[in-house]
Amino acid sequence: MALLDDAQSRLAARPRDPLLHFEVAQAQMALGRVASAAASLRKSLDLEPSPMVLSAYHAVGDALMQSSQFADAEACWRRLIEIEPGDLAVRERLAATLRLSGRLQEAADMWHGIMPELHGAPEDQAWLYLDLGATIDQLLPAAGTGAEWILSQTQEEPRTLLVGEGSNAEELSAEDCYRP
Repeated sequence: MALLDDAQSRLAARPRDPLLHFEVAQAQMALGRVASAAASLRKSLDLEPSPMVLSAYHAVGDALMQSSQFADAEACWRRLIEIEPGDLAVRERLAATLRLSGRLQEAADMWHGIMPELHGAPEDQAWLYLDLGATIDQLLPAAGTGAEWILSQTQEEPRTLLVGEGSNAEELSAEDCYRP
């Protein structure tokens, strides 16, 4: 607590110092105040983006996601995307956060949008297809796999979901995502 008090008192004297906002965030993280640390890091990034702060902000986003603070985690990921729009790992984390928060269609669309950018990286694509397939399965469980499986006597076609936007939109089933 003394470290936080010290950093906050120095910050009060120099509120536009990005490094002091970073120090406050580190002290807040040490105390388990993840949402407060996110706000301090956001202020540091607003003043001067640096690789050190970006890395810390990514860790805070993960901590928020793991503690089910999905709105705050989403804000972290979206801010990082504003700074580095081409960072596929951050977009993947945002999709995972959306899925965990129950926004399944948005998560599916996000994962689908990342796929073309991973052309030439089949292992990474496979992991995203696994996530995408699981999300589609949550939205549209395959017939006979849920609670009604005993009642299901007919073989029906896998249900599909429209993912993506515009000319990149595609009808996919969970099975499509799981097949090579």
